[in-house]
Amino acid sequence: MHIHFVIIDTATKCSSEPPRDNHTASGDFLTARVIESRTGILPSAVAEGNVIFAVRSKDEAQCRAISTAILDINNIWIAGALNHREAGGHAVRASGNWQPNDDASPASETEYVYVYAKPATAQLLDISNIFYIGRGINNRWLSHVRDSEDYRLNTNETDPLDTLKFQTIEQTLELAGVAESSSSARRDWARKNLVRRIAHFTGEFSREQSEAVENFLINYWIGVFYLANKTRGNSQLNDAEWISDPRLIRQKEPWDNIVRIFSEGGSVTQGPLNLLLREELNSMFTAGPGNWSPSPIFDDGGTSSTRLVPVDPRFSTNKTDVFANYHIVRRDVPLLKLHLKMGKKDTGAVINIRPLDGDHKNFEKKIAGTFFSGAEVAAKPFIKAPGPDAYFKPCADPSGKKQVDVPFDLRQPTHANLISEGAPILQGGRSRRMTLSEALQEILTIVHESQAAGQ
Repeated sequence: MHIHFVIIDTATKCSSEPPRDNHTASGDFLTARVIESRTGILPSAVAEGNVIFAVRSKDEAQCRAISTAILDINNIWIAGALNHREAGGHAVRASGNWQPNDDASPASETEYVYVYAKPATAQLLDISNIFYIGRGINNRWLSHVRDSEDYRLNTNETDPLDTLKFQTIEQTLELAGVAESSSSARRDWARKNLVRRIAHFTGEFSREQSEAVENFLINYWIGVFYLANKTRGNSQLNDAEWISDPRLIRQKEPWDNIVRIFSEGGSVTQGPLNLLLREELNSMFTAGPGNWSPSPIFDDGGTSSTRLVPVDPRFSTNKTDVFANYHIVRRDVPLLKLHLKMGKKDTGAVINIRPLDGDHKNFEKKIAGTFFSGAEVAAKPFIKAPGPDAYFKPCADPSGKKQVDVPFDLRQPTHANLISEGAPILQGGRSRRMTLSEALQEILTIVHESQAAGQ
């Protein structure tokens, strides 16, 4: 198994600043290089260096194509602090593969990576203006403008995790005065001012290259919680797997551990990535926009006799899930656990209710009595993994062959998601929209009324 590490050379500064054809920046400019190895061997230069990306594959040519694409797209120029985790570290210039304001239709055989960015002056593309990163072929780069129009006209129900993207597109089009123009006029304005294809790939490994570059730019350049992307991109294709250093991590240790496991050929798809996600969430929501943290938003401050009490003010992980952990408490007595569970790839949190430690045998009866007027038969389909790890999905839509849960986007807590008729939280009522806070309050109300009726 071949493995390539892309590292920032913190010891060697560029002899001169790179051409500023696409960006403006100030600070020290550093280069990057690729270190080649085999699985099970961690070269000293890697152990001592600043790894930002790694790829492994049985096919050496595939491995080389992907690592070269990462090196090429970033090039790598870093402005500001030497340590990219400190304030000021930022990728500022891409290579000649960067193609700003290229609004021509791509060749059919070309894979590409594109960005949606709020318009800047002339040829400049400030990274801080980017709000969405994607990849595709043909006219995929313009498809979000069409889908955004459907969102504006309320033609179709929208995935809750897509609303931030569509809202940002529509706000940008409104500022330009073209939001209510014809579909073709909206698309023409967008292709010249809003969306840019920044990296083009052709050849045997073009799909792998575009997938890896998309993942790298989402994670290392900006961070998924500062974007309108609902996932952080794919991390494997065919025989290749790759990892990208998340920008939001303020602690180096979780990432270094991932690099070590990856270099040894181990899996990083579950526990290790969850440890990384936990640190990313805690970095984002205790130091990010709005200084958001789980407990102040969702703890009602003890103003009612039934409330949510945070068990831990930070996100936690049991290596299976990453979650914000609460107790549903009545008169200071814990009744149930409530988790806001995050996925490893996406930006949405779902609400799960779990039994207290050691109380799983009474869990089904408790849920039936609280949400289904005591009907355990009605409760059973909504309770997963019966036993100590059981959990109940209060917002799930039971219609269809598979229950569909509602993910709440933590980046926009005021957005109201559609809860479908039949979801336990609606208590037999019709479909309605709820924000995350409203859904949590509704759960507390149901629990409170059920407990009061049982006294």
